[in-house]
Formats: sequence, structure tokens, C-alpha cells
Amino acid sequence: MDERVPEKRQRISTLGQIGLQQFAPYLMNRIMGRYNATLREDFRRQGRTIPQVRTLAVLSVTDGVTVGDLAVFTVIEQSTLSRTLDTLEAHGLVRRETGDTDT
Repeated sequence: MDERVPEKRQRISTLGQIGLQQFAPYLMNRIMGRYNATLREDFRRQGRTIPQVRTLAVLSVTDGVTVGDLAVFTVIEQSTLSRTLDTLEAHGLVRRETGDTDT
């Protein structure tokens, strides 16, 4: 009977130990997380959220965009975007219209 004591795994303390310092999606997510954290407080003081600001930014350079396209451009899930648009519309910042192909 083998009575070896299992080795304790060392706690990972650096990105290099698991290879993430070279993993672009992870690094991009970290950068955006820090960027958003920096802006979040400024937006809050203005009564805005990051999804609201993203939405307003995209709408400032587009015209007649659909909610589906707006979700892609803002990188916001459509259900979250719909609530965001409700809030922005209630504050008079956007106006939604039915498109020619909508019923």
C-alpha cells in the first residue's frame, strides 16, 4: 500500500505563474476594469452609469440605429440596453422611434 502524503499546492501569487501576463483578452479586461472604475465615480456624480454614457456616446455619432445594432456597438446586453434606454428616455436624453420595418 502506497502511503505518500499528498503535496500541498503552492498558492499562485503572480500572473506569470499562470501565464496570464501574455493573454491579451485577460489584459484588455483588466485595463477596461481599471478604466471603468476610474470613471464610475465621476459618472455617478453626474447621475449617469457606464452603460448610459456608452449609449450616449454611440448615439452621438450614429443616426437611426436599431436597438440590436446599438447593443453591438455599446457592448451591452440587449436587456440591459433596453433598461438603459428607458432611463435615458425618461430623462429626455434620447427618443425612440418605431422603424419603417417594425410592426
